[in-house]
Amino acid sequence: GDSAGGNAAAVVAQQRRGAPCPPRVQMLWVPWLDMSRQSRSYQLFAAGYFLEKVKMEWYTELYLRRPEDALDPMASPLLGDVHGVCPAVLLIAGFDPLRDEGVAYGEKLQAAGVPTFVKVFQGLVHPFINVAGSVPAARAAFTEAAALLRARL
Repeated sequence: GDSAGGNAAAVVAQQRRGAPCPPRVQMLWVPWLDMSRQSRSYQLFAAGYFLEKVKMEWYTELYLRRPEDALDPMASPLLGDVHGVCPAVLLIAGFDPLRDEGVAYGEKLQAAGVPTFVKVFQGLVHPFINVAGSVPAARAAFTEAAALLRARL
């Protein structure tokens, strides 16, 4: 899942743990994982790095029925129980308001004993997967992600 899709994929991984056919891997590209607060990367990359803080605030307002819904792990999977979820691959942009929550989710998964690969692509912005056909660093990230997915399936 990419961005909000990463949110959905993380929620599915949490909801389907222990199911007869759980997901085999959660591959999270620049995932949006915590609507309950703004990490330091929201301030560092508030404007000028494609995905902007003001847009994230607008998306959050549109997504939630009530502000307190941000505390629900169905909206903020970083707040959920990750014990026993499927292995994870987190691909995070270095210049992204969502960077710190992606890193925090990776750390939470690792602390829970979930096999987890986390990589921050330092020179890339939020939607880097969308430019893999024309930006060499994004193409390299996509190639690496494909290899990681193949290895886990």
